[in-house]
Amino acid sequence: MMRAELTQKILSQKRLRKLSWKTIAAEIGGGSPLYLTAALMGQMKLRPEQAERAALRAAGWRRPASRWPTCLALARRR
Repeated sequence: MMRAELTQKILSQKRLRKLSWKTIAAEIGGGSPLYLTAALMGQMKLRPEQAERAALRAAGWRRPASRWPTCLALARRR
């Protein structure tokens, strides 16, 4: 998926679920709402754990915390 497509998906989910940037940033955590908003708009980078939380949130489902290994942890094991 290209950056523009991902940005459109994020904006679509934000509108569909009537979320504020502040709410989305609080769920991702680990940074200022301004920085996280810029990252979700494709202008900055997220840390891997933030990117995973953002992707899970955008997909509309949540993984139980610390129950399943992250994709990043699996990649490190190889």
